[in-house]
Amino acid sequence: MRIMVESEADTVDVVDPYEAIPDETGAFAPSDKNKYLATPAVRRIITEHNCDLSKIQGTGKDGRILKEDVLAYLENQKEAKAGIKSCKPPTKQRLTKPLPLCPVAPPPAAKPPPTAAIAVVKPRPQKPQKVEPIKGIKKVMVQTMTKALTIPHFNYCDEVNCSQLVALRSQLKDIAKDSGVALSYMPFFIKAASLSLEHYPVLGATVDEDCQNLHYSESHNIGVAMDTPQGLLVPCIKGVESMTLLEVAQELNRLQQKGMEGKLSADDLKGATLTLSNIGAVSCSPHT
Repeated sequence: MRIMVESEADTVDVVDPYEAIPDETGAFAPSDKNKYLATPAVRRIITEHNCDLSKIQGTGKDGRILKEDVLAYLENQKEAKAGIKSCKPPTKQRLTKPLPLCPVAPPPAAKPPPTAAIAVVKPRPQKPQKVEPIKGIKKVMVQTMTKALTIPHFNYCDEVNCSQLVALRSQLKDIAKDSGVALSYMPFFIKAASLSLEHYPVLGATVDEDCQNLHYSESHNIGVAMDTPQGLLVPCIKGVESMTLLEVAQELNRLQQKGMEGKLSADDLKGATLTLSNIGAVSCSPHT
């Protein structure tokens, strides 16, 4: 079998690599007498893919086999081998894109897994409340804190360089130890508060219930907040204005010891006109 190859200049007669083979009826495929028109580029595709020219329908002028015809033939061959048929039979029109495949039904949606039943918790009977009478130190603290709420409040924060205080405590620490007194920084602040009250006595003043008069206390009774096994307590150091620094430290040691032992009396917790708190052990910033 020969192929007639036509270029822009002329037509070339090319021998087909496949000879005509008789079919089941004994008829022969087109032979040398039947020419197939194709360009050199199309002929190269036909040769590379060993195409059967008798099964390619040319759609070009005068039955010329075009590149699109060969590509459509090769695509149909792939679909036939894979068992996939095109929705529409191939036509003689020039193909610009692959033929669409038949729509395939989507797989059925998976059923959600069954949800586990939530167990219902039966309500449990409520236990009766325990009633404990407020007495002793707790009762005194309730009365003191309730009364404190009637006092006007204001906040003021400042920072002080205590380098000289640190040096002074180092000098007096051994002297206090010889007297059996533990000298911390707190006695210095208690005594400093007392000296401040001498200059500004209004800071320790109170007002009557009708808010008609100010009552100035001549005694500087300074309360000190303490953390004890019974909770936060505020025992009072009375008459600080007439006490030395070591006497203030000694009285503070006594109250601290009684607080740790749970032996503070009601009289120890009464009479404060000014209160100091020290929570430096927990590295706290200014507070109220």
